[in-house]
Amino acid sequence: MTDTTNGGTYDKEPVSINPAGTKITIRANFTSNPATWTARILGPTGLNSSPLSFSVVAPVSAAPVVSTVTHSVLTAATTAQTITLDGTDFRSGAVVEVTNLTTGAKANASILTAMSTQITASYAFNAVSIWGIRVINPDGTSSQSYDIQVNAPAATVLPVTPIAVSPGSVSAPGEILADTTASLSWNSVASATYYAVAVRDLNSGELVTDTTLAGTSYDLNLIAGKQYRWNVAACNSAGCSAYASPLYFKTPGIIVTIPAVPTGTSPGTTYTPGPTMSGNSVTLSWNASSGATQYGLGVRDMTTNTLVVSTTVTGTSYTANLIAGKQYRWNVAACNSAGCSNYTTPLYFQTPTSVLTVNGIASSYSTTTTPYQPTINLSGSGFYSITQINWNCTMPNGTNCTGSPYIWTSANWNGKFSRISDSSGSVSPTLLAGGDPAGTYNWSVTFSGGGQSVIKSFTVTKN
Repeated sequence: MTDTTNGGTYDKEPVSINPAGTKITIRANFTSNPATWTARILGPTGLNSSPLSFSVVAPVSAAPVVSTVTHSVLTAATTAQTITLDGTDFRSGAVVEVTNLTTGAKANASILTAMSTQITASYAFNAVSIWGIRVINPDGTSSQSYDIQVNAPAATVLPVTPIAVSPGSVSAPGEILADTTASLSWNSVASATYYAVAVRDLNSGELVTDTTLAGTSYDLNLIAGKQYRWNVAACNSAGCSAYASPLYFKTPGIIVTIPAVPTGTSPGTTYTPGPTMSGNSVTLSWNASSGATQYGLGVRDMTTNTLVVSTTVTGTSYTANLIAGKQYRWNVAACNSAGCSNYTTPLYFQTPTSVLTVNGIASSYSTTTTPYQPTINLSGSGFYSITQINWNCTMPNGTNCTGSPYIWTSANWNGKFSRISDSSGSVSPTLLAGGDPAGTYNWSVTFSGGGQSVIKSFTVTKN
């Protein structure tokens, strides 16, 4: 074996020779240095093979990996700050490269301590930016870039209060602008990094602007004919100054005021239960309120205490389609761009109860199995008025069925009576219990409510 790159010839005894004499195995240490080698076989009779060349390459080192960079909060400074890099495959002599990702400037940090899995370094991060940190081993292998944020130094003193310059005057109602566009401006404060601006609509009392910005002016579009007040504060990382003395101004146009409470509301009385209407479609009406552009209307179901109508209309009437046999309360308020009046005093009324009719129960049923609990679909009218259902049963021998009569009320429907609408629903009675004997059972069911009742009779035959 001859190292033709670095020099040196080495004789190696075979570890093994295969029986055919076509393969020789040897062991050799080629070190970690790259080199070109030749090998030839020296025969025992003095006959030698031709040399065969091959290359030995340097071993490949694993690239370093940075898993975390820990540090106290980094702020831009000209003095060095310490960072700790944790990872793997940091080699002796590795460097820590820092890159300002805004400018692209690179530099090496000073190594304080170094191990294969942790390096502590220091560097003066002198600019607000995202900085990339990576480890470069002596063989040139490099870790990925680990990015950290360097912030601006925190301010320690609140800025002084700015002066609101224009528009407006220090007392209400203030100047009238040329149009509905307001250009607010104030003086610059040296230590401020941004400003907080607030504009309040004095008609409604609401803040129409509550924002922050870096400049010393702000434009906004407002509503014609309204009065406003605005002020501004200067802020930095330490906080905000007091707000400047407010300035008042108005936008041109007629100043809108909240309209008066509507009058002439009908139908209904101010006490319960109120009059009964002629039908379930009820037209609510009131007198126009000067300056109103719309009206807010509410109708409440007094049984469920839910709003069944909550809407706005531009006219002075509204027709509500309601449920038969129920009690309601309603009121209305007048509104415009300035806001809404108080609601009128509530008025109470009732819708008429529908005539109770029940269809869908057959005259006879039959079954071969027990228990027998069919679902019977019903149609008719006045279902919303039903408050009680009584079931009566006699057995084939003429005696009452066990437990008869069976009384259902709204407190114990438990799904046995399903009321889909005022004209449809279903019942699920147990007409035969398990073990009931064969024969014909006579049934009657009474639907009651709203001072009305309907009786249906039928038979059930167990074959």
